[in-house]
Formats: sequence, C-alpha cells, structure tokens
Amino acid sequence: MSFLPNTPTRGLKLRPQGQRYYFSTTRHFFREEDIPRLRALVPELVDATVAEPDESGTVAQQIANSDIRASRVGFIEPSPDADWLYRLISSGIAHHNQTYYDYAIEGIETVQFSEYPAGAGYYKPHMDWGAGTIFGRNDVCRKLSFTIQLSKPDSYEGGDLILHGGRELSEEQRLQMREFGCLTVFPSWLLHEVTPVTHGTRRSLVGWVIGPDFL
Repeated sequence: MSFLPNTPTRGLKLRPQGQRYYFSTTRHFFREEDIPRLRALVPELVDATVAEPDESGTVAQQIANSDIRASRVGFIEPSPDADWLYRLISSGIAHHNQTYYDYAIEGIETVQFSEYPAGAGYYKPHMDWGAGTIFGRNDVCRKLSFTIQLSKPDSYEGGDLILHGGRELSEEQRLQMREFGCLTVFPSWLLHEVTPVTHGTRRSLVGWVIGPDFL
C-alpha cells in the first residue's frame, strides 16, 4: 500500500450529510509524454479476476469469471521506479478527497493497469468496496475508486465508464471521462460498469483508496 501524506482523518460516514458529488474529474491529469515511463513499469498482463466470497461473506479467492469481467491487467507495485506515479496519484486523490468527499483515508492499494480489447473487454455492474481483510486488516475498506484514461477517445469504441449514481451522465461528462489523461474519482460504494469495447483497445490505470470502515 502507498500511504497518502498529510491526509486529515475526517468524514467517516458512509454518505456524508448533504454530499453533493458522486464523482469528480480532473482533465489532463496524466501527460502523454509520461507514457514511456509508465510502460516500463507495467508487468506482463494476465486475465482479470473477481473476488469469490465464502459463506461468511469474506473474500476466499480471486477467480476468472467472464460472466462478470473480461480484460487483461497488470499490477504496478510500489518501488523507487514507480515513486513518481504514486506521488502523482496521491496528490490527485488528496485534492479530490479534500474538495469533494471528506472521507477518512489512509493509502492507495497497488495500482492496476487495465486493457480492454475489442470484442472481449467489459466489466458488468459492480461495487469496489467489498468486505473482508485488506493488507491483513479487517478495520478498513475501500472508500474511493479512481481511473485514469490512457487511450485517446477516437482509438476505440464502446468501453464507457458508467456510474449508476441516481442520474445519467450528460454527454459532455461522458466525453470528458473518455479524454486521454482524465482522472475520474468516485466513492467505492457506487455501482459502476465498463461497457463492452466494440472496436480498438481501451487502456487505463485504476486503483482504490482505503481508510477506516464507514460508520
């Protein structure tokens, strides 16, 4: 886990009273000139998995399940070479949390590079926050999820990130989230999906921010 520096411990409620935002974005967050440095960090990709809970509701194992999810992924472990990436993401998350969500957060799980190929890339509606043990602790959960768009919008078709937050995204919002380098942040309890990619390949960085359990 990469720890978030100087992050205030506030906002423990599930949905803070009067919360106005169910997602937030920063355009041009990731620069095209940083792609070569990023590619050097990405390991060999493997089939994505989903968590299969046991009878108690805790995660027993990760399994491939194409009924729910089809993509290729690789995890970028924290390291001196990846320090620039984790610092960039940490600064962006801290800003979004302080501006929009006010959650008590502690750190970022290992960042995931995702690739959704045409005809075989999708992730059906799901939530990220889950249950069980994270980093050997059972007193924390995923609180914020994020994605950074790495494909240019005209290089693929389909593959939209859909957030089921009670109202539909406007066309302007949908297109903005498809822009190269756009950072999108949303609560991990929010139902969301990635629609099937029908042409080209969609690439992104995704990750999860953890903190004390919601009250």
